Amino acid sequence: MDGRGESHDVYFDFGSSQLEDVGYLFQTEEAFQSRQDVETFVRYVGKKYNIGIIILNSKGGVGNGSGDAYVYFACERSSNYRKNKDKGSESGVKKLMSRLSEDEKIKTKEMTRAHMTPSQILISIKNENKDNLTTMKQMYNYRQKIRKEEMEGRSVVQQLLSHLSKKSYFYSYRDSPTTNMVTDLFFANKKAVQLLYRFYYVLMMDCTYKTNKYKMPLFEIVGCVPTGIFFVIAMVFLQDEKKIVLNGLFNV
Repeated sequence: MDGRGESHDVYFDFGSSQLEDVGYLFQTEEAFQSRQDVETFVRYVGKKYNIGIIILNSKGGVGNGSGDAYVYFACERSSNYRKNKDKGSESGVKKLMSRLSEDEKIKTKEMTRAHMTPSQILISIKNENKDNLTTMKQMYNYRQKIRKEEMEGRSVVQQLLSHLSKKSYFYSYRDSPTTNMVTDLFFANKKAVQLLYRFYYVLMMDCTYKTNKYKMPLFEIVGCVPTGIFFVIAMVFLQDEKKIVLNGLFNV
Protein backbone atom coordinates (compact mmCIF):
# COMPACT_ATOMS: atom_id res chain seq x y z
CA MET A 1 0.00 0.00 0.00
CA ASP A 2 1.02 3.64 -0.39
CA GLY A 3 0.01 4.67 3.13
CA ARG A 4 -3.76 4.44 2.62
CA GLY A 5 -5.92 1.33 2.50
CA GLU A 6 -9.47 1.33 1.16
CA SER A 7 -12.32 -1.07 1.98
CA HIS A 8 -16.05 -0.38 1.71
CA ASP A 9 -15.55 3.42 1.66
CA VAL A 10 -13.60 3.28 4.94
CA TYR A 11 -10.09 4.74 4.80
CA PHE A 12 -7.09 4.02 7.01
CA ASP A 13 -4.34 6.65 7.10
CA PHE A 14 -1.04 5.32 8.41
CA GLY A 15 0.99 8.48 8.17
CA SER A 16 4.38 8.83 6.48
CA SER A 17 5.93 6.13 4.31
CA GLN A 18 8.69 5.66 6.89
CA LEU A 19 6.26 4.03 9.30
CA GLU A 20 5.39 0.34 9.13
CA ASP A 21 2.43 -0.42 6.89
CA VAL A 22 -0.13 -2.34 8.97
CA GLY A 23 -3.09 -1.90 6.61
CA TYR A 24 -3.35 -5.63 6.00
CA LEU A 25 -4.45 -6.10 9.62
CA PHE A 26 -7.68 -4.23 8.90
CA GLN A 27 -8.63 -6.01 5.69
CA THR A 28 -11.89 -7.94 5.95
CA GLU A 29 -14.62 -9.35 3.73
CA GLU A 30 -17.29 -8.42 6.27
CA ALA A 31 -20.02 -5.99 5.15
CA PHE A 32 -20.80 -3.60 7.99
CA GLN A 33 -24.39 -2.55 8.65
CA SER A 34 -23.59 0.76 10.35
CA ARG A 35 -20.82 3.22 11.06
CA GLN A 36 -20.82 2.08 14.70
CA ASP A 37 -20.04 -1.47 13.54
CA VAL A 38 -17.10 -0.16 11.50
CA GLU A 39 -15.69 1.80 14.44
CA THR A 40 -16.10 -1.20 16.76
CA PHE A 41 -14.18 -3.44 14.33
CA VAL A 42 -11.36 -0.95 13.73
CA ARG A 43 -10.88 -0.22 17.43
CA TYR A 44 -10.97 -3.92 18.26
CA VAL A 45 -8.18 -4.65 15.77
CA GLY A 46 -6.22 -1.63 16.95
CA LYS A 47 -6.46 -2.75 20.57
CA LYS A 48 -5.46 -6.29 19.63
CA TYR A 49 -2.22 -5.08 17.99
CA ASN A 50 -1.57 -2.13 20.34
CA ILE A 51 -2.41 0.50 17.71
CA GLY A 52 -4.06 3.67 18.95
CA ILE A 53 -6.91 4.63 16.58
CA ILE A 54 -8.31 8.13 16.10
CA ILE A 55 -10.89 9.54 13.65
CA LEU A 56 -9.43 12.25 11.42
CA ASN A 57 -12.60 13.07 9.53
CA SER A 58 -16.06 11.66 8.88
CA LYS A 59 -19.33 12.37 7.14
CA GLY A 60 -22.77 10.87 7.71
CA GLY A 61 -23.37 7.32 8.76
CA VAL A 62 -24.86 8.17 12.15
CA GLY A 63 -28.46 8.73 11.13
CA ASN A 64 -28.16 12.48 10.52
CA GLY A 65 -26.92 12.70 6.97
CA SER A 66 -27.71 11.65 3.43
CA GLY A 67 -25.71 10.52 0.40
CA ASP A 68 -22.28 8.85 0.62
CA ALA A 69 -20.85 8.33 4.08
CA TYR A 70 -17.19 7.91 4.98
CA VAL A 71 -14.87 7.71 7.97
CA TYR A 72 -11.11 8.43 7.93
CA PHE A 73 -9.24 6.48 10.60
CA ALA A 74 -5.61 7.07 11.53
CA CYS A 75 -2.97 5.84 13.91
CA GLU A 76 -2.57 8.30 16.79
CA ARG A 77 1.13 8.56 15.85
CA SER A 78 0.46 9.44 12.20
CA SER A 79 2.04 12.55 10.70
CA ASN A 80 -1.28 14.34 10.07
CA TYR A 81 -2.35 13.83 13.66
CA ARG A 82 0.97 15.02 15.05
CA LYS A 83 0.80 18.17 12.89
CA ASN A 84 -2.58 18.98 14.38
CA LYS A 85 -1.22 18.33 17.87
CA ASP A 86 1.66 20.72 17.19
CA LYS A 87 -0.69 23.63 16.53
CA GLY A 88 -0.51 24.54 20.18
CA SER A 89 0.00 28.25 19.71
CA GLU A 90 -3.08 28.61 17.51
CA SER A 91 -5.32 26.64 19.85
CA GLY A 92 -3.89 28.54 22.81
CA VAL A 93 -4.87 31.86 21.25
CA LYS A 94 -8.37 30.58 20.55
CA LYS A 95 -8.67 29.33 24.13
CA LEU A 96 -7.52 32.70 25.43
CA MET A 97 -10.06 34.56 23.28
CA SER A 98 -12.84 32.27 24.49
CA ARG A 99 -12.32 33.30 28.10
CA LEU A 100 -14.65 35.80 29.69
CA SER A 101 -13.13 39.16 30.55
CA GLU A 102 -13.53 40.54 34.06
CA ASP A 103 -16.31 42.86 32.91
CA GLU A 104 -18.06 39.95 31.18
CA LYS A 105 -17.76 37.86 34.35
CA ILE A 106 -19.39 40.63 36.37
CA LYS A 107 -22.17 40.91 33.79
CA THR A 108 -22.69 37.14 33.86
CA LYS A 109 -23.05 37.19 37.64
CA GLU A 110 -25.54 40.07 37.51
CA MET A 111 -27.64 38.45 34.77
CA THR A 112 -27.54 35.09 36.56
CA ARG A 113 -28.92 36.71 39.72
CA ALA A 114 -31.63 38.26 37.53
CA HIS A 115 -32.64 34.71 36.48
CA MET A 116 -31.53 35.11 32.87
CA THR A 117 -30.85 31.89 30.96
CA PRO A 118 -27.30 30.96 29.84
CA SER A 119 -28.24 31.47 26.19
CA GLN A 120 -29.60 34.96 26.89
CA ILE A 121 -26.42 35.88 28.77
CA LEU A 122 -24.16 34.57 26.02
CA ILE A 123 -26.09 36.38 23.28
CA SER A 124 -25.88 39.64 25.23
CA ILE A 125 -22.11 39.27 25.70
CA LYS A 126 -21.49 38.42 22.04
CA ASN A 127 -23.60 41.37 20.91
CA GLU A 128 -21.31 43.68 22.87
CA ASN A 129 -18.10 41.88 21.90
CA LYS A 130 -18.12 40.45 18.38
CA ASP A 131 -14.70 38.82 18.94
CA ASN A 132 -15.86 36.81 21.94
CA LEU A 133 -15.47 33.05 21.34
CA THR A 134 -17.04 31.79 24.56
CA THR A 135 -19.06 28.62 24.04
CA MET A 136 -22.28 27.56 25.74
CA LYS A 137 -20.40 24.85 27.63
CA GLN A 138 -17.98 27.44 29.03
CA MET A 139 -20.93 29.61 30.06
CA TYR A 140 -22.51 26.69 31.94
CA ASN A 141 -19.18 25.92 33.60
CA TYR A 142 -18.74 29.51 34.77
CA ARG A 143 -22.30 29.68 36.14
CA GLN A 144 -21.59 26.48 38.06
CA LYS A 145 -18.46 28.14 39.45
CA ILE A 146 -20.58 31.12 40.56
CA ARG A 147 -22.95 28.81 42.43
CA LYS A 148 -20.08 27.06 44.20
CA GLU A 149 -18.60 30.39 45.26
CA GLU A 150 -21.94 31.58 46.61
CA MET A 151 -22.54 28.34 48.52
CA GLU A 152 -19.18 28.70 50.33
CA GLY A 153 -19.02 24.99 51.09
CA ARG A 154 -22.63 24.73 52.27
CA SER A 155 -24.90 21.88 51.21
CA VAL A 156 -27.94 22.51 48.98
CA VAL A 157 -30.32 22.53 51.95
CA GLN A 158 -28.05 24.80 53.99
CA GLN A 159 -27.82 27.18 51.04
CA LEU A 160 -31.61 27.22 50.67
CA LEU A 161 -32.16 27.99 54.35
CA SER A 162 -29.52 30.72 54.19
CA HIS A 163 -31.27 32.25 51.15
CA LEU A 164 -34.68 32.14 52.86
CA SER A 165 -33.23 33.88 55.91
CA LYS A 166 -31.54 36.61 53.84
CA LYS A 167 -34.72 37.25 51.83
CA SER A 168 -36.82 37.55 55.01
CA TYR A 169 -39.01 34.51 54.48
CA PHE A 170 -41.00 32.75 57.17
CA TYR A 171 -39.80 29.16 57.13
CA SER A 172 -39.91 26.02 59.16
CA TYR A 173 -38.69 22.48 58.56
CA ARG A 174 -38.75 19.00 60.04
CA ASP A 175 -36.05 16.40 59.80
CA SER A 176 -35.78 12.69 60.37
CA PRO A 177 -34.51 11.79 63.88
CA THR A 178 -32.55 8.87 62.46
CA THR A 179 -30.93 10.39 59.35
CA ASN A 180 -31.10 14.15 60.16
CA MET A 181 -32.34 14.66 56.59
CA VAL A 182 -34.97 17.33 55.96
CA THR A 183 -38.34 15.68 55.32
CA ASP A 184 -40.66 18.71 55.13
CA LEU A 185 -39.95 22.37 54.44
CA PHE A 186 -42.44 25.23 54.72
CA PHE A 187 -41.65 28.77 53.51
CA ALA A 188 -43.70 31.90 52.89
CA ASN A 189 -42.87 35.40 51.75
CA LYS A 190 -43.56 38.01 54.44
CA LYS A 191 -45.21 40.41 51.98
CA ALA A 192 -47.53 37.63 50.78
CA VAL A 193 -48.49 36.89 54.39
CA GLN A 194 -49.28 40.57 54.98
CA LEU A 195 -51.48 40.48 51.89
CA LEU A 196 -53.20 37.38 53.25
CA TYR A 197 -54.26 39.28 56.38
CA ARG A 198 -56.26 41.64 54.15
CA PHE A 199 -57.59 39.11 51.63
CA TYR A 200 -58.20 35.83 53.43
CA TYR A 201 -61.63 35.01 51.93
CA VAL A 202 -60.42 32.66 49.21
CA LEU A 203 -57.60 30.15 49.60
CA MET A 204 -56.67 27.43 47.13
CA MET A 205 -54.38 24.51 47.92
CA ASP A 206 -52.99 21.88 45.63
CA CYS A 207 -50.09 19.47 45.43
CA THR A 208 -47.95 18.86 42.36
CA TYR A 209 -45.61 15.96 41.71
CA LYS A 210 -42.30 15.34 39.96
CA THR A 211 -41.52 19.05 39.72
CA ASN A 212 -38.07 18.73 41.34
CA LYS A 213 -35.14 16.34 41.20
CA TYR A 214 -35.87 15.09 44.72
CA LYS A 215 -39.31 13.82 43.59
CA MET A 216 -40.94 15.42 46.66
CA PRO A 217 -44.57 16.59 46.45
CA LEU A 218 -44.79 20.38 46.30
CA PHE A 219 -47.77 21.76 48.23
CA GLU A 220 -48.83 25.26 47.18
CA ILE A 221 -51.16 27.72 48.91
CA VAL A 222 -52.58 30.51 46.75
CA GLY A 223 -54.75 33.48 47.68
CA CYS A 224 -56.90 35.82 45.58
CA VAL A 225 -57.56 39.56 45.76
CA PRO A 226 -60.97 41.11 44.83
CA THR A 227 -59.67 42.08 41.38
CA GLY A 228 -59.18 38.41 40.53
CA ILE A 229 -55.39 38.42 40.75
CA PHE A 230 -53.84 35.39 42.43
CA PHE A 231 -50.77 35.47 44.66
CA VAL A 232 -48.67 32.69 46.17
CA ILE A 233 -48.81 32.66 49.95
CA ALA A 234 -46.63 29.69 50.81
CA MET A 235 -45.02 26.56 49.39
CA VAL A 236 -44.13 23.32 51.12
CA PHE A 237 -41.94 20.40 50.17
CA LEU A 238 -43.51 17.27 51.69
CA GLN A 239 -42.25 13.76 52.19
CA ASP A 240 -45.78 12.60 51.21
CA GLU A 241 -49.47 13.59 51.46
CA LYS A 242 -50.37 11.51 54.48
CA LYS A 243 -52.85 12.99 56.92
CA ILE A 244 -50.32 13.18 59.75
CA VAL A 245 -47.94 15.20 57.56
CA LEU A 246 -50.63 17.68 56.50
CA ASN A 247 -51.79 18.08 60.09
CA GLY A 248 -48.26 18.88 61.11
CA LEU A 249 -48.05 21.40 58.27
CA PHE A 250 -51.02 23.43 59.47
CA ASN A 251 -49.72 23.39 63.03
CA VAL A 252 -46.58 25.24 61.96
